[in-house]
Amino acid sequence: KYPREAARSGIEGRVFIQFVVTKEGNVRDEKVLRDIGGGCGDAALEAIKGVKFTPGKKDGVAVNVQYSMPVTFKLENG
Repeated sequence: KYPREAARSGIEGRVFIQFVVTKEGNVRDEKVLRDIGGGCGDAALEAIKGVKFTPGKKDGVAVNVQYSMPVTFKLENG
């Protein structure tokens, strides 16, 4: 969901987040690396918390993997 404050202020851009995908495919240790304001960083973290990932594997064994990901916020015109 686009944050209300960001939409009212016309804030667009990319938020960069970092997180760990556990051996079970869950997200943990999530944090915002770069925020654009207006609540976008918090919205990106909330969105990623609800995602179930396929865990990374090393030598056929599931392992924890750290990711950095951009989340783009763009308002629809009209």
